[in-house]
Amino acid sequence: MKPFLLLLCFCLPLSAQEQIKSEKLTVLIKKFPPLVIQEEGKYKGFDIDLWKEIAKRLQLETEFELAPFQEILDRVATEENVIGLGGITVTSKREKYVDFTHPYMTANLKALVSSDSGNFSYAKAFIIKMLPTASYLSVFILLCGHLLWISERGRDAINDKYCPGVFEGMWLTITTMTTVGYGDYAPQRWSGRAVSFVIMIVGITFYGWVVANMSNIMMNQDYLNEVSIEELRTAKFATSEKSTSHEFLKENGYKYQTSSSVKEAIFELYNKNVEAVVYDEPVLKYYLQSNPDHDLYLLGENLKTEFYGIAVPSKSPLREQINQALLTIREDGTWQMLHEKWLGKESTTD
Repeated sequence: MKPFLLLLCFCLPLSAQEQIKSEKLTVLIKKFPPLVIQEEGKYKGFDIDLWKEIAKRLQLETEFELAPFQEILDRVATEENVIGLGGITVTSKREKYVDFTHPYMTANLKALVSSDSGNFSYAKAFIIKMLPTASYLSVFILLCGHLLWISERGRDAINDKYCPGVFEGMWLTITTMTTVGYGDYAPQRWSGRAVSFVIMIVGITFYGWVVANMSNIMMNQDYLNEVSIEELRTAKFATSEKSTSHEFLKENGYKYQTSSSVKEAIFELYNKNVEAVVYDEPVLKYYLQSNPDHDLYLLGENLKTEFYGIAVPSKSPLREQINQALLTIREDGTWQMLHEKWLGKESTTD
């Protein structure tokens, strides 16, 4: 009896695998460049090539079928011989209805901005980065202006009244530290000369640091890319409706509007109706590569780290088989080859 039960245990998973191989598997996909691209009725992209490699290794007969995103999840949740593919983000909410394979790609949410949008732009990014430097400079000028007024008031050079006396002191501070020196003022008291000496030594050095910092920010695009999402709190964003980026903006209290697709969201950015577009990094990068003439930039900060997975029916035996295939594809370098083909060199986060 025991040998029979043992044999039965081995036969059950084998019969399930044979059933999967004998039936044609429907792969439900959605357009999601560069992972799923439709051209002249044919499909290509990273996810398409990845699945073809998985199907070849598992000896599966499959067919692709284009479907709306919600239909993909609904059919995978209710049908047996279907899976979902095409940049589907793994979330706890979706996991309640379908199973997911191991993640096959990291997908960061990022913000896309226009340098000439007139709303949020690289000009604003420059201003944001210059704010600390400008603040230090303003405090120094204000302090020295007060010290000069206190030291030299009562003399003919600086007005005795607080206003405009302090402003005259600030003006003299600026002309001294920039080495302009119009010659309209010379300190007559030793206290005023001491303040002027400090301005000459410290102020000129300070001024040089400000100019160097400004040049560094203007020349280094990566430095501008370091603008954080918190610095964009007042900006208005656009994204695709019912996406994880939509959920992110909603949950974190950002001002936003949604479009039916990420392309329409980017058009809103061109039309200056929004200041940035938030979406999956692979899609935004592909758009930039496909439209190099458009003056758009990705900000450097990852707003949120997400993962793409293949959606399969709950408790499907196919899930484990796909996981094993994904691991071997990673280990033998096939995944890296596909990533470089469609997305460029693999980043350290993938």
